[in-house]
Amino acid sequence: MLNERLDLYYDKLKEFPAKYDRESKSGTPVPTWDGGGSDTNYPIHWNHLLGHILYPIRLKYLQNIKLGILHRNDEGDYL
Repeated sequence: MLNERLDLYYDKLKEFPAKYDRESKSGTPVPTWDGGGSDTNYPIHWNHLLGHILYPIRLKYLQNIKLGILHRNDEGDYL
């Protein structure tokens, strides 16, 4: 699923590769030594890659994963 989405953006990614790690179309954490700000030409929103892929999987397997860390918090004796 992720590879197919990246394939759709292949040409745009070649034209506008990420300059910084964690770069996204919705904003870039530009280091202060490079002027700061959030201007970017990177073509992909973070949510389009990870959010739209992981969230449906999480919903599909919610009954299997909901007893993780949050379950311990629900018991009230985790401290």
